[in-house]
Amino acid sequence: MVYTIKPATFLKLINNLKKMKSILKTFAILFLLVNTSCKAQQMVQTTKDVYKLKELQQQFFNKPLEKVLQEIKPEIKMGYG
Repeated sequence: MVYTIKPATFLKLINNLKKMKSILKTFAILFLLVNTSCKAQQMVQTTKDVYKLKELQQQFFNKPLEKVLQEIKPEIKMGYG
């Protein structure tokens, strides 16, 4: 048994696929934009901003060191292991 597709139907399928492809691209771009813009703001941008930590030290009491380091994101220049 052989199925035949009319040329007009085939062209409609191609156009629908193109529309779906553009919609998927749009959603992918929007997802990337939203994902990158939703990052938490870092508390300390430079070493001069460390005084903020003194003002907000109550937030860090009884918290694990990992949580504090995630907030301040210190730059590690050299390490010995």
